[in-house]
Amino acid sequence: MTLRTRLTKLEERTDGSGLSPAEREAAIARYEEAFSQSAGTYPNAMHPDAYRAAIEGTRNPGQQRLIACMLPGDDDL
Repeated sequence: MTLRTRLTKLEERTDGSGLSPAEREAAIARYEEAFSQSAGTYPNAMHPDAYRAAIEGTRNPGQQRLIACMLPGDDDL
């Protein structure tokens, strides 16, 4: 799924809800996997702990979903 498609899905979402706990964990798990597989390729990449804090710390549903949709998979949309 392309980023454009993901953003379109986000814009179409009208219930205003944030990620469910299961959706948050799925997004975090995907990020942790991508981070571990890139091992040093992106030295400035956000550490998984910081990614978790960003997802769990924002109360704005739109921002939360935007952070989550930057990685492969669409369970988080």
